[in-house]
Amino acid sequence: MAPAPSIAQFIIALARNGVPIWGFFNQGWSPATTLVVYWAETLIGTLLIAFRMAIHRLLTHKRGYEVEAGPASITVQSGKGAPKKVHLGYVSAFLLGALAFILVHGIFLLALIKIVLPQTESGDVSPHDLSQGIFVTAGFLALGFFLDLIGLRDRPFAWIRSIAEGTFSRIAIVHITIVIGMGLAMVLHRARPLFAIFVVLKFFADVSAHVPQWRPKEAPAWMSRVMNRIPSRGKANEDFGAYWKRTEAQERLREAEDEPVHR
Repeated sequence: MAPAPSIAQFIIALARNGVPIWGFFNQGWSPATTLVVYWAETLIGTLLIAFRMAIHRLLTHKRGYEVEAGPASITVQSGKGAPKKVHLGYVSAFLLGALAFILVHGIFLLALIKIVLPQTESGDVSPHDLSQGIFVTAGFLALGFFLDLIGLRDRPFAWIRSIAEGTFSRIAIVHITIVIGMGLAMVLHRARPLFAIFVVLKFFADVSAHVPQWRPKEAPAWMSRVMNRIPSRGKANEDFGAYWKRTEAQERLREAEDEPVHR
């Protein structure tokens, strides 16, 4: 079962996302400044999530930390010998993958700020606004981190996995917005209207991670009727209701297998 959402974390998510929204719409932050604040939020938040994982793993020794890592590995060169593969655990694989995406974001963001946005009315990065935004955002992220430490030993691995998956979803939203926004800003020579849409999308993406997850064991009848009319849905001639039950059962089995203690 997915962990119950925390009301406190929901409020913190609202406040954290309110910082760049308040700065952009009320304090005149430039799109460039606000994007860098978002990038810094992603970096700091990812590091704090990795710390959550490491502490949770140390306290619980959940089997999921070994199973969910899968075959993730990297090749390293050791001295003059032959390269060898080093297996990555779940925490290391998450951190390596997330930081790689964040690094790519930083490169695109730099190009956006230095090449594309100067062609629009978007303005430059303001050091004062940037430091203010990062400081307050980091404060909310730290508050959320310390609240999660309360009762951490009793939290299931499913809680950690939902956080990790949600992180990559939000990273994808930021990355796609930067890439698409870069192209549209170059064509339209305007960034603020497009960026306003991004701010709203990012807000709902973050807040939705702290609302109850809808996971019925059986698909609603109306959904089955609609989906059964769509061709090429995967397995040939499989009823959508049966597909839903099968995949949901597989997911619940996967969650159950992650929870035992692994030494």
